[in-house]
Amino acid sequence: MTEKYGIIPSMEHYACLVNLYGRAGLIVEAYKVITDTMQFAAGPTVWGALLHACYVYKNVEIGEIAAENLFELEPDNDHNFKLLMQIYGKVKRVDDVERVRVMMVTRGLDC
Repeated sequence: MTEKYGIIPSMEHYACLVNLYGRAGLIVEAYKVITDTMQFAAGPTVWGALLHACYVYKNVEIGEIAAENLFELEPDNDHNFKLLMQIYGKVKRVDDVERVRVMMVTRGLDC
């Protein structure tokens, strides 16, 4: 894209790429786009696409990383907390579901 057309990828381009990899179940590859390819800090759309893919494919490890980044970028967005809770719920990590619920209550978010 850059070499052939002279277009520098934007945040939206990276979000699409992460979403594409994520929908294909290539969670590690999607994460590597963020950590190895992006030349600037990922925003909420990029981390959100990754978190959603982690939910679909039950990837707790990378899901936690995506959620932590989203908690910093969007501390009042209850959807991110709920998505992490659902990931934990899918893999039967009840204590972690409760821990995130308590985080939400502490921050004044609806559970």
